[in-house]
Amino acid sequence: MRFYDIAITNPQTNQVVRPASLASLNLPTTFTSYVNGQSIPGALNVEIAVNVSIASEPFGDSYIKIWGVSLQEISQGSDLNNALIVVQGGFQKGLPLANPKQKGVLFSGYIIQAFGNWVGTDQTVDLVVASGKGPKGIGSPTQPVNLTLNWSKGTQLGLALKNALLTAYPGCSCQDTTSQNLVLSSNQVGIYNSLTELSQWAYRVSRSIITTAGYNGVSINADVASTSSFIISDGTQTQSNVTTLNFNDFIGQPTWFAPGKISFKCPMRADLKVGDQIKFPVGNNGQSAIQSFTTAASQSQARSKSAFQGTFQIQKVRHIGNFRQRSGDSWVTTYEVATVVPGTNS
Repeated sequence: MRFYDIAITNPQTNQVVRPASLASLNLPTTFTSYVNGQSIPGALNVEIAVNVSIASEPFGDSYIKIWGVSLQEISQGSDLNNALIVVQGGFQKGLPLANPKQKGVLFSGYIIQAFGNWVGTDQTVDLVVASGKGPKGIGSPTQPVNLTLNWSKGTQLGLALKNALLTAYPGCSCQDTTSQNLVLSSNQVGIYNSLTELSQWAYRVSRSIITTAGYNGVSINADVASTSSFIISDGTQTQSNVTTLNFNDFIGQPTWFAPGKISFKCPMRADLKVGDQIKFPVGNNGQSAIQSFTTAASQSQARSKSAFQGTFQIQKVRHIGNFRQRSGDSWVTTYEVATVVPGTNS
Protein backbone atom coordinates (compact mmCIF):
# COMPACT_ATOMS: atom_id res chain seq x y z
CA MET A 1 0.00 0.00 0.00
CA ARG A 2 1.15 3.53 -0.72
CA PHE A 3 2.16 5.48 2.34
CA TYR A 4 2.64 9.11 3.30
CA ASP A 5 3.06 11.02 6.54
CA ILE A 6 3.31 14.81 6.76
CA ALA A 7 4.28 16.40 10.09
CA ILE A 8 4.00 20.20 10.31
CA THR A 9 5.46 21.76 13.46
CA ASN A 10 5.12 25.21 14.93
CA PRO A 11 8.74 26.49 15.23
CA GLN A 12 7.92 28.60 18.31
CA THR A 13 6.22 25.89 20.38
CA ASN A 14 7.59 22.72 18.72
CA GLN A 15 4.03 21.38 18.73
CA VAL A 16 2.64 19.41 15.79
CA VAL A 17 -0.10 21.24 13.89
CA ARG A 18 -3.27 19.11 13.70
CA PRO A 19 -6.28 20.09 11.54
CA ALA A 20 -9.45 20.60 13.56
CA SER A 21 -11.45 18.64 10.97
CA LEU A 22 -9.35 15.50 11.69
CA ALA A 23 -9.23 15.87 15.48
CA SER A 24 -11.47 12.86 16.08
CA LEU A 25 -8.90 10.56 14.40
CA ASN A 26 -6.18 11.35 16.97
CA LEU A 27 -3.50 11.31 14.27
CA PRO A 28 0.11 11.35 15.53
CA THR A 29 1.07 13.86 12.83
CA THR A 30 -0.70 16.44 10.66
CA PHE A 31 -1.70 14.25 7.71
CA THR A 32 -1.04 10.53 7.30
CA SER A 33 -2.28 7.44 5.48
CA TYR A 34 -1.18 4.94 8.12
CA VAL A 35 -1.90 4.78 11.84
CA ASN A 36 -2.05 2.07 14.54
CA GLY A 37 -0.46 -0.48 12.23
CA GLN A 38 -2.94 -0.17 9.38
CA SER A 39 -3.63 1.96 6.34
CA ILE A 40 -6.47 4.48 6.45
CA PRO A 41 -8.90 3.75 3.57
CA GLY A 42 -10.24 7.32 3.64
CA ALA A 43 -6.87 9.07 3.86
CA LEU A 44 -6.77 12.44 2.12
CA ASN A 45 -5.28 12.59 -1.34
CA VAL A 46 -1.88 14.30 -1.57
CA GLU A 47 0.34 15.32 -4.44
CA ILE A 48 4.10 15.44 -3.90
CA ALA A 49 6.90 16.94 -5.97
CA VAL A 50 9.94 16.89 -3.69
CA ASN A 51 13.44 17.74 -4.92
CA VAL A 52 16.71 16.85 -3.17
CA SER A 53 20.16 17.52 -4.62
CA ILE A 54 23.78 18.25 -3.83
CA ALA A 55 24.17 21.81 -2.56
CA SER A 56 26.19 22.97 -5.59
CA GLU A 57 23.28 22.22 -7.95
CA PRO A 58 20.06 23.62 -6.43
CA PHE A 59 17.06 21.73 -7.74
CA GLY A 60 14.37 24.29 -6.99
CA ASP A 61 11.79 24.40 -4.21
CA SER A 62 9.45 21.49 -3.52
CA TYR A 63 5.66 21.40 -3.62
CA ILE A 64 2.97 19.53 -1.70
CA LYS A 65 -0.81 19.68 -2.24
CA ILE A 66 -3.36 18.25 0.20
CA TRP A 67 -6.88 17.61 -1.10
CA GLY A 68 -10.14 17.42 0.83
CA VAL A 69 -9.30 19.76 3.68
CA SER A 70 -11.99 21.77 5.47
CA LEU A 71 -12.84 25.43 4.91
CA GLN A 72 -11.17 26.19 8.22
CA GLU A 73 -7.83 24.84 6.97
CA ILE A 74 -8.25 26.80 3.72
CA SER A 75 -8.92 30.09 5.50
CA GLN A 76 -6.01 29.58 7.88
CA GLY A 77 -3.54 28.27 5.30
CA SER A 78 -1.21 31.26 5.62
CA ASP A 79 -0.74 30.44 9.32
CA LEU A 80 1.55 27.62 8.18
CA ASN A 81 4.09 30.01 6.63
CA ASN A 82 7.59 29.37 8.09
CA ALA A 83 6.41 26.24 9.92
CA LEU A 84 8.76 23.25 9.92
CA ILE A 85 7.74 20.21 7.86
CA VAL A 86 8.86 16.58 7.57
CA VAL A 87 7.48 14.45 4.72
CA GLN A 88 7.68 10.66 4.81
CA GLY A 89 6.65 8.37 1.97
CA GLY A 90 7.02 5.03 0.26
CA PHE A 91 5.04 1.82 0.69
CA GLN A 92 3.64 -0.14 3.60
CA LYS A 93 3.07 -3.89 3.51
CA GLY A 94 0.53 -4.80 0.86
CA LEU A 95 1.10 -6.03 -2.67
CA PRO A 96 3.94 -8.55 -3.16
CA LEU A 97 6.48 -6.04 -4.49
CA ALA A 98 5.74 -3.37 -1.85
CA ASN A 99 8.77 -3.00 0.44
CA PRO A 100 8.11 -1.28 3.81
CA LYS A 101 11.87 -1.22 4.50
CA GLN A 102 12.28 1.41 1.78
CA LYS A 103 9.86 3.95 3.29
CA GLY A 104 11.12 6.86 5.38
CA VAL A 105 11.83 10.58 5.35
CA LEU A 106 11.68 12.05 1.85
CA PHE A 107 12.21 15.66 2.84
CA SER A 108 12.59 17.95 5.85
CA GLY A 109 12.61 21.72 5.81
CA TYR A 110 10.22 24.62 6.25
CA ILE A 111 7.19 26.06 4.48
CA ILE A 112 7.93 29.13 2.37
CA GLN A 113 4.32 29.74 1.42
CA ALA A 114 1.03 28.07 2.29
CA PHE A 115 -2.30 28.96 0.74
CA GLY A 116 -5.75 27.45 0.51
CA ASN A 117 -7.85 27.11 -2.62
CA TRP A 118 -11.49 26.32 -3.32
CA VAL A 119 -12.56 25.57 -6.90
CA GLY A 120 -15.95 23.94 -7.41
CA THR A 121 -16.05 21.01 -5.03
CA ASP A 122 -12.26 20.82 -4.70
CA GLN A 123 -10.77 22.19 -1.47
CA THR A 124 -6.98 22.12 -1.18
CA VAL A 125 -4.04 23.49 0.77
CA ASP A 126 -0.86 24.07 -1.23
CA LEU A 127 2.58 24.14 0.39
CA VAL A 128 5.78 25.47 -1.19
CA VAL A 129 8.69 24.16 0.89
CA ALA A 130 12.47 24.55 1.04
CA SER A 131 15.37 22.94 2.90
CA GLY A 132 16.58 24.30 6.21
CA LYS A 133 15.17 25.17 9.60
CA GLY A 134 13.26 28.38 9.01
CA PRO A 135 13.65 31.25 6.52
CA LYS A 136 17.38 31.57 7.20
CA GLY A 137 17.75 27.87 6.47
CA ILE A 138 21.09 27.04 4.89
CA GLY A 139 21.76 30.71 4.16
CA SER A 140 21.23 33.16 1.31
CA PRO A 141 22.66 36.50 0.12
CA THR A 142 19.92 38.34 2.04
CA GLN A 143 20.07 36.09 5.13
CA PRO A 144 23.69 34.88 5.28
CA VAL A 145 25.17 32.34 7.66
CA ASN A 146 28.66 32.46 9.14
CA LEU A 147 30.40 30.22 6.59
CA THR A 148 34.07 31.20 6.89
CA LEU A 149 36.67 29.01 5.19
CA ASN A 150 40.25 28.87 6.51
CA TRP A 151 42.11 26.45 4.26
CA SER A 152 45.70 26.22 5.45
CA LYS A 153 48.60 25.37 3.16
CA GLY A 154 49.15 21.62 2.82
CA THR A 155 45.91 20.57 4.53
CA GLN A 156 43.03 18.73 2.86
CA LEU A 157 40.06 20.60 1.43
CA GLY A 158 37.63 18.22 3.16
CA LEU A 159 38.98 19.15 6.59
CA ALA A 160 38.69 22.89 5.86
CA LEU A 161 35.10 22.46 4.68
CA LYS A 162 34.23 20.36 7.71
CA ASN A 163 35.55 23.04 10.10
CA ALA A 164 33.57 25.73 8.26
CA LEU A 165 30.34 23.76 8.51
CA LEU A 166 30.78 22.93 12.20
CA THR A 167 31.26 26.63 12.93
CA ALA A 168 28.32 27.87 10.83
CA TYR A 169 25.88 25.20 12.01
CA PRO A 170 26.60 24.56 15.73
CA GLY A 171 25.69 21.07 16.87
CA CYS A 172 25.77 19.57 13.38
CA SER A 173 27.72 16.46 12.39
CA CYS A 174 29.93 16.20 9.34
CA GLN A 175 31.42 13.25 7.44
CA ASP A 176 34.32 13.76 5.01
CA THR A 177 35.12 11.18 2.30
CA THR A 178 37.04 13.39 -0.16
CA SER A 179 40.39 12.67 -1.82
CA GLN A 180 43.58 13.26 0.16
CA ASN A 181 45.07 14.93 -2.92
CA LEU A 182 42.90 18.04 -2.55
CA VAL A 183 45.60 20.31 -1.10
CA LEU A 184 47.04 23.70 -2.02
CA SER A 185 50.55 25.13 -1.74
CA SER A 186 49.21 28.37 -0.19
CA ASN A 187 46.58 29.48 2.32
CA GLN A 188 43.03 30.09 1.11
CA VAL A 189 40.47 32.17 3.00
CA GLY A 190 36.87 32.85 1.98
CA ILE A 191 33.50 34.01 3.36
CA TYR A 192 30.28 32.60 1.91
CA ASN A 193 26.64 33.54 2.42
CA SER A 194 25.12 30.09 2.01
CA LEU A 195 25.79 26.38 1.76
CA THR A 196 25.15 26.63 -1.98
CA GLU A 197 27.86 29.27 -2.47
CA LEU A 198 30.42 27.26 -0.47
CA SER A 199 29.57 24.03 -2.28
CA GLN A 200 29.82 25.64 -5.73
CA TRP A 201 33.24 27.05 -4.87
CA ALA A 202 34.42 23.68 -3.51
CA TYR A 203 33.25 21.97 -6.70
CA ARG A 204 35.19 24.40 -8.93
CA VAL A 205 38.42 24.37 -6.95
CA SER A 206 38.46 20.57 -6.54
CA ARG A 207 38.03 20.11 -10.30
CA SER A 208 40.96 22.46 -10.89
CA ILE A 209 43.20 20.39 -8.59
CA ILE A 210 42.20 16.89 -9.70
CA THR A 211 41.92 16.71 -13.48
CA THR A 212 41.22 13.01 -13.90
CA ALA A 213 38.66 12.40 -16.64
CA GLY A 214 35.26 11.72 -15.11
CA TYR A 215 36.13 13.17 -11.69
CA ASN A 216 32.88 14.41 -10.12
CA GLY A 217 34.30 17.19 -7.94
CA VAL A 218 33.49 17.88 -4.30
CA SER A 219 29.84 18.01 -3.25
CA ILE A 220 28.24 18.86 0.09
CA ASN A 221 25.01 17.07 0.96
CA ALA A 222 22.64 17.81 3.83
CA ASP A 223 20.86 14.79 5.31
CA VAL A 224 17.15 15.15 4.53
CA ALA A 225 16.22 13.44 7.78
CA SER A 226 17.88 15.97 10.08
CA THR A 227 19.20 19.00 8.10
CA SER A 228 21.98 19.11 10.73
CA SER A 229 24.13 16.34 9.27
CA PHE A 230 26.41 16.94 6.29
CA ILE A 231 28.36 14.65 3.97
CA ILE A 232 31.36 15.99 2.01
CA SER A 233 32.28 13.66 -0.82
CA ASP A 234 33.76 13.57 -4.33
CA GLY A 235 33.16 9.96 -5.38
CA THR A 236 36.81 8.93 -5.08
CA GLN A 237 36.20 6.48 -2.26
CA THR A 238 33.91 3.50 -2.62
CA GLN A 239 31.61 3.40 0.39
CA SER A 240 31.43 0.33 2.58
CA ASN A 241 27.63 0.33 2.46
CA VAL A 242 27.06 0.43 -1.31
CA THR A 243 23.45 -0.58 -2.07
CA THR A 244 22.96 -3.18 -4.79
CA LEU A 245 19.60 -2.62 -6.45
CA ASN A 246 17.24 -5.45 -7.35
CA PHE A 247 15.91 -5.73 -10.87
CA ASN A 248 12.34 -5.38 -9.62
CA ASP A 249 13.27 -2.04 -8.01
CA PHE A 250 13.18 -0.40 -11.44
CA ILE A 251 10.42 1.16 -13.49
CA GLY A 252 11.88 0.90 -16.97
CA GLN A 253 15.59 0.81 -17.74
CA PRO A 254 18.25 3.29 -16.62
CA THR A 255 19.38 5.68 -19.34
CA TRP A 256 22.19 8.15 -20.05
CA PHE A 257 21.21 11.82 -19.84
CA ALA A 258 24.69 13.45 -19.76
CA PRO A 259 28.33 12.30 -20.04
CA GLY A 260 29.03 10.00 -17.11
CA LYS A 261 25.53 10.50 -15.66
CA ILE A 262 22.56 8.12 -15.60
CA SER A 263 18.91 8.51 -14.65
CA PHE A 264 16.60 5.74 -13.41
CA LYS A 265 13.16 5.46 -11.82
CA CYS A 266 11.92 3.35 -8.89
CA PRO A 267 8.69 2.98 -6.93
CA MET A 268 8.78 5.70 -4.27
CA ARG A 269 11.47 4.99 -1.71
CA ALA A 270 13.38 6.92 0.95
CA ASP A 271 16.28 4.59 1.73
CA LEU A 272 18.53 5.91 -1.07
CA LYS A 273 19.71 9.48 -0.46
CA VAL A 274 21.92 12.04 -2.15
CA GLY A 275 25.56 11.03 -1.64
CA ASP A 276 24.82 7.28 -1.36
CA GLN A 277 26.48 4.88 -3.77
CA ILE A 278 24.56 2.19 -5.64
CA LYS A 279 25.24 -0.74 -7.94
CA PHE A 280 22.95 -1.94 -10.69
CA PRO A 281 21.79 -5.57 -10.43
CA VAL A 282 23.43 -8.62 -11.96
CA GLY A 283 21.66 -11.99 -11.55
CA ASN A 284 22.89 -15.52 -12.15
CA ASN A 285 25.25 -15.58 -15.12
CA GLY A 286 24.68 -11.85 -15.48
CA GLN A 287 20.94 -12.31 -15.91
CA SER A 288 17.96 -11.56 -13.71
CA ALA A 289 16.23 -14.45 -12.00
CA ILE A 290 12.77 -12.88 -12.00
CA GLN A 291 11.97 -13.74 -15.62
CA SER A 292 11.86 -17.21 -17.12
CA PHE A 293 13.52 -17.57 -20.51
CA THR A 294 11.76 -19.13 -23.43
CA THR A 295 13.75 -19.23 -26.66
CA ALA A 296 16.82 -17.40 -27.87
CA ALA A 297 14.69 -15.68 -30.47
CA SER A 298 12.54 -14.04 -27.80
CA GLN A 299 15.52 -11.97 -26.64
CA SER A 300 14.13 -12.13 -23.09
CA GLN A 301 17.69 -12.04 -21.72
CA ALA A 302 18.01 -8.49 -23.03
CA ARG A 303 14.90 -7.41 -21.13
CA SER A 304 15.79 -8.93 -17.77
CA LYS A 305 19.10 -7.32 -16.85
CA SER A 306 20.20 -3.74 -16.26
CA ALA A 307 21.68 -1.95 -19.25
CA PHE A 308 24.38 -0.53 -16.95
CA GLN A 309 26.84 -2.02 -14.49
CA GLY A 310 29.26 -0.55 -11.97
CA THR A 311 29.14 1.77 -8.96
CA PHE A 312 27.44 5.18 -9.12
CA GLN A 313 26.88 8.02 -6.67
CA ILE A 314 23.46 9.66 -6.26
CA GLN A 315 23.48 13.41 -6.99
CA LYS A 316 19.81 14.29 -7.37
CA VAL A 317 16.57 12.75 -6.12
CA ARG A 318 13.03 13.68 -7.11
CA HIS A 319 9.98 12.16 -5.38
CA ILE A 320 6.79 12.47 -7.45
CA GLY A 321 3.43 11.20 -6.31
CA ASN A 322 -0.33 11.43 -6.54
CA PHE A 323 -1.65 9.21 -3.75
CA ARG A 324 -5.03 8.42 -5.36
CA GLN A 325 -3.85 8.15 -8.96
CA ARG A 326 -4.15 4.50 -10.03
CA SER A 327 -1.21 4.44 -12.42
CA GLY A 328 1.87 2.60 -11.18
CA ASP A 329 3.91 5.50 -12.50
CA SER A 330 2.27 7.99 -10.12
CA TRP A 331 4.10 7.15 -6.87
CA VAL A 332 7.76 7.08 -7.85
CA THR A 333 11.26 8.34 -7.18
CA THR A 334 13.71 9.30 -9.92
CA TYR A 335 17.47 9.37 -9.38
CA GLU A 336 20.35 11.05 -11.18
CA VAL A 337 23.66 9.31 -10.53
CA ALA A 338 27.25 9.87 -11.63
CA THR A 339 29.97 7.31 -12.21
CA VAL A 340 32.42 6.75 -9.37
CA VAL A 341 35.90 7.40 -10.79
CA PRO A 342 38.84 7.45 -8.34
CA GLY A 343 40.44 10.88 -8.66
CA THR A 344 44.12 10.46 -7.79
CA ASN A 345 45.86 12.66 -10.35
CA SER A 346 46.50 16.30 -9.51
